Amino acid sequence: MKNTILKKLPATVFSALGLKRWKQSVHWFEDRNWHLIFVEFQPISHAQSVVLNVGVGLLWYPKDYFSFDIGHRESKVIPFESEAQFELAVNELINTAERKVLQYQSAFATLETACEAILAHHFTSESLWGNFHKGVICGLNQDAASAMRYFNALLSVNPESAFEVEIARHTTRLRTFVTDPNRFKLAIQEGIQQTRENLKLPFLELSW
Repeated sequence: MKNTILKKLPATVFSALGLKRWKQSVHWFEDRNWHLIFVEFQPISHAQSVVLNVGVGLLWYPKDYFSFDIGHRESKVIPFESEAQFELAVNELINTAERKVLQYQSAFATLETACEAILAHHFTSESLWGNFHKGVICGLNQDAASAMRYFNALLSVNPESAFEVEIARHTTRLRTFVTDPNRFKLAIQEGIQQTRENLKLPFLELSW
């Protein structure tokens, strides 16, 4: 019953926002080429409760997993106590999700507005992902000096895992292109398409 409510109630509102349900799950997303806007009803405590997560996943680092890079939890834990109680609570979550999605759609409408949003955001790992994403968005906005500064800051930290070594290697490659806007953009597009292939997202022609 809980999953039925989570699938049925958001459908009208979320579809109007441009979101689609991910397969048969209770998670929704909007595919915006180089990023995804997520709405997730995350099960808590053996799936008897849920919390609402809303955020943006940036696709320009080659990866094979979905991630909330900006945004995340937007509610307290909502238990399933009865159908009526849960429907009322879920409708409130839907309203919250709608407001947040509209904010993200506006903030990420263009590379220029996305730059403002990303530079203002404090990432969980600011020295790693913060510097990476800020470097990329500056490079895409042809601010080579700022892109170089963020990439250098990332590379100044000694990697502590094989994963961090790979991020540093990828960043080093991107850094060589920051003074060539077209080549930099092509390198970012390659990363996006690799991620999209890994996640089995359809090919979309990038235009920016």
